[in-house]
Amino acid sequence: MRKWFQKYNHVFFAFTWFMTGILFMLAIGASSSMQENQLCSGVEVMIDQEAGNRFVEAEDVEELMAAQLPNQNFDLPIKFIPLQELEDTLERNPYIENAELYIDINGKLWAEIWQKYPLIRVLSLIHI
Repeated sequence: MRKWFQKYNHVFFAFTWFMTGILFMLAIGASSSMQENQLCSGVEVMIDQEAGNRFVEAEDVEELMAAQLPNQNFDLPIKFIPLQELEDTLERNPYIENAELYIDINGKLWAEIWQKYPLIRVLSLIHI
């Protein structure tokens, strides 16, 4: 028995690694299909306001995104939320420089928004 194992141990180890790889791929496939069928659990909008710009609010961003969805709200499976289309819609807004959208493991849609920096500020010096 010991001579047989010493003679074929490389085959045994190769087969073990092959089966481990197959099981790993099956686990990844099962978890990704379960996550795609998960409902969106909410929306969180983070707006970069370091420069003091207040061009857009979180409610405005949520309304812009909801307008692009089939039922006008976020109560749908994750696989039906078109992240790239929503990013493109937000970036077409004249006050938004960049938008990054992603969905976390819990099914929450996160939107990170960077506002444009104003070149000129017009101040009214007339006091009524």
